[in-house]
Amino acid sequence: MGCQSTSSSRQTPQLKKAPDFSLLDQAGRQVTLSQLRGQWVVLYFHPVDDAPPCACKASAFTGLLRRIGELKAHAFAISTDIPEMSSGWHTKYQLTSPALSDPEHHVASQYGAWAGKMQRVVVIINPQGRMVYHQKIRRAQGTFKKLQKTLSYLYK
Repeated sequence: MGCQSTSSSRQTPQLKKAPDFSLLDQAGRQVTLSQLRGQWVVLYFHPVDDAPPCACKASAFTGLLRRIGELKAHAFAISTDIPEMSSGWHTKYQLTSPALSDPEHHVASQYGAWAGKMQRVVVIINPQGRMVYHQKIRRAQGTFKKLQKTLSYLYK
């Protein structure tokens, strides 16, 4: 199974305000979006941690997170797993950014990443708290190739 994907992409036309949220990370710490105002934020919604496609994605994701960190942006992987499950995935692949838990899928719903199940969606939020990019990725394969393309939005 290779890493290829199809996606639908759209740049958010009128820079909609990003809905605020508070979620627990893999260590049980609360992360609140509004506390990151003034900084770039990348949200990556995905179905579950450590599913079969994750082996393909993990090293690419780790590299991408490091690059996002170099750009002084915060990146978060958000799934419906509970923090304890995310912790194992986070440790196994030595992820450098928090894995957030959205078990009730409230945040995923607000960001268009919930359609009866978690969808793969990337959202980039600018320092003013506005969504500047929203991309739904239809298949796990090749997710990070698409994510890498989003980095250009962090340079603006």
